[in-house]
Amino acid sequence: MKEWQKSWENISLSNKLRNVKLFLKQLKYPPDTKRMEEITITRAKIGHSHLTRAHLIRKEPTPVCDTCNATLIIKHIVINCPKYAEAYKILNNPTTLHQAVNEENTVAISAFSVI
Repeated sequence: MKEWQKSWENISLSNKLRNVKLFLKQLKYPPDTKRMEEITITRAKIGHSHLTRAHLIRKEPTPVCDTCNATLIIKHIVINCPKYAEAYKILNNPTTLHQAVNEENTVAISAFSVI
């Protein structure tokens, strides 16, 4: 496992999954989590959601935040945008995407229905 972790640490933090998952270990979910909730949580953790990715399937332009005019991505929603200030509170006021989607916030992520 140490070799795998060392290889993982050599991957750039610009990699979506590496940016939010600093250590190799199985994701933990609350005991009564349904499979669809697990999928939603995992997708949010890697920056994929219907809100931020549906344009790819529909072959539409990238969505833009109607408040900030910034590209609509998970990081913007849970860290930067004043429109989603309530989400910051739910996620314990994160300053990085890793903090926002860490295991302690798994229940909060599933409660945050916007993503």
